[in-house]
Amino acid sequence: MGRTRYLADTILTCDEAGAVHAPGALDVEDGRVAWVGAGAEAPAIDGIEVRD
Repeated sequence: MGRTRYLADTILTCDEAGAVHAPGALDVEDGRVAWVGAGAEAPAIDGIEVRD
């Protein structure tokens, strides 16, 4: 199973720091969160499926 990137206007992580990423990106791989952060900082990954 590959990695899927979800793009959103805002992502609230609900972590202790209360991080908010706007706009944000969330990568999921094998049913688990692999990366979350600002959309502009998302790592380049060949073959990733992107959903907006």
